[in-house]
Amino acid sequence: MPVNRAVFFERFRPVYGRLNQAQVDGFEAIFDFWDSRSVLVDERWLAYILATAFHETGRRMEPVRECFCGTDACSIRCITTLFRQGRIRTNYAVPGPNGQSYFGRGLVQITHGVNYKRVGAAIGLGNQLYDDPGKALDLKIAVKILCVGMLAGLFVPGHNLERYFNRERSDWLGARKIVNDSDKASTIKTFALNMLAFLELDGAHGGVNPSSVDQVLELSRALQAANASTTPAAAAATAPAPGAGDPIYLPEDMPVPARNADHAKDVLAAAEAGALPALGDEPTIPDLDFDEERQGCCCCGHRSD
Repeated sequence: MPVNRAVFFERFRPVYGRLNQAQVDGFEAIFDFWDSRSVLVDERWLAYILATAFHETGRRMEPVRECFCGTDACSIRCITTLFRQGRIRTNYAVPGPNGQSYFGRGLVQITHGVNYKRVGAAIGLGNQLYDDPGKALDLKIAVKILCVGMLAGLFVPGHNLERYFNRERSDWLGARKIVNDSDKASTIKTFALNMLAFLELDGAHGGVNPSSVDQVLELSRALQAANASTTPAAAAATAPAPGAGDPIYLPEDMPVPARNADHAKDVLAAAEAGALPALGDEPTIPDLDFDEERQGCCCCGHRSD
């Protein structure tokens, strides 16, 4: 159902303040995706999509690099510092054999080459996202990654919007598992309930039309069927390619709960206590020695993509 955008922005501003152009563009791009698919009528789904992007981008509503960096080199140095500090167990920013680095990018942070490859294929880009991970910073592509990922359960297999918001259930806390287990679940719940209050869908009747068919939901069900394994033979027959079921955030990378804003506050020296760093601020950390990092990576058994 189409979003009444004027009403949304009118309700948004008294709660979160004035919007800059990048924020408006981000919201509008998500609304464009939503409005273009008639099957999407459950405003809870849209509210949780908006809340996730609002949180993951530090309220910027534009695709960002991990640590809110302005360059790839900055993100690589940031992730390397976190690795050296023992805050993450693998340095997943080390460039792979193709020279690309698969740190987090987008409206929701995809990490690891296997996930760039898997998500890119699922949204119709083939290997383009893997070959050029910077495409995740393109707003239209980032929106498709975010929305299709959450609708179809691409980020964590078996966890999608339909599972947490349906005729019998509205699980605003549990829905965080769609992206990142329970990290900041309460914060995102608050964002989502506010977004729900801001939304007015023209002609919305609430709930999901069970007779509607959409490619996004077909993909979701296909993925669920592919992951089902009732017998060893069925498991072998339907087993995904190696790494195909990996969530976008791997457990070994998360000994510290925060993935984005809180990490950035610690490693970006220019940030004031409790404040988000400005997009593009460079952290004061040493240059990356690629040979050293590859050796360290191999020692810890991290898979290079």
